[in-house]
Amino acid sequence: MKAGRSKRVAGRPVFLFILIGALVLSFGWGGVHILAQSGAAASDEQRARTVSEQTVVNSTYEVVSVMVPTWQKSAELARSHVSAQRVDGRPLARVADGYDVGQRVIHDEQSRKTAFPVQLPEDEWQRRLSPEQHRIIRKSGTERAFTSELDKNYEPGIYYSRATGQPLFSSEDKYDSGTGWPSFTKPITPEAVAYFYEASFFFRSVEVVDSLSGAHLGHVFSDGPEPTNQRYCMNGEALVFVPEGGDPPELLLPQAEE
Repeated sequence: MKAGRSKRVAGRPVFLFILIGALVLSFGWGGVHILAQSGAAASDEQRARTVSEQTVVNSTYEVVSVMVPTWQKSAELARSHVSAQRVDGRPLARVADGYDVGQRVIHDEQSRKTAFPVQLPEDEWQRRLSPEQHRIIRKSGTERAFTSELDKNYEPGIYYSRATGQPLFSSEDKYDSGTGWPSFTKPITPEAVAYFYEASFFFRSVEVVDSLSGAHLGHVFSDGPEPTNQRYCMNGEALVFVPEGGDPPELLLPQAEE
């Protein structure tokens, strides 16, 4: 009996190495990093189970499209509506002057069903988005690798949320990750995006959404280049690129607060 137990124990490291190897091949070192994060987040998961309902305060279904002169003004207006939002007592998104990966607020996946500052009935989202955009943005889908024209676009400019017109990323932070999806080292402002754990196979990935509407953008991994070592792997269908000097898209905001 003892010999049998020894063989089973000895086989575990081999299985672990095989699993890690598969994660690296499929998702890069970001996948392994997220696997390590899963255990650390277990207490958050247990806490979330005690919450019967996740809500964000001051949400409304009444929205208005606002013309903005610059991405900075757009970001300022978006920040004013995101800064006070809470999910189970925690900030929906961290409002800060500079990006710090250690200060990101990552919510439990159960909180993903929460209400966001900008909400629309599902039939209205379907009217505003193409079927493929709706599948990705509203159903957390993923476009096929190397299909987005934005993957190899390195023209100076700003990338906005297709759902809300909120500025999300700058061309200054874009790089070629070789994955087939537009990739960035950080968001244009820390509070432009919100984060949620998402169950995926053997580990939990970190989903990235726009902080105004919760529109699915992609995922973030910790295998990017310096200075942040982050890879924001985004769906091109969820983004709108405006070249430098171009007019920003209209910004969707809660009407009751505007």
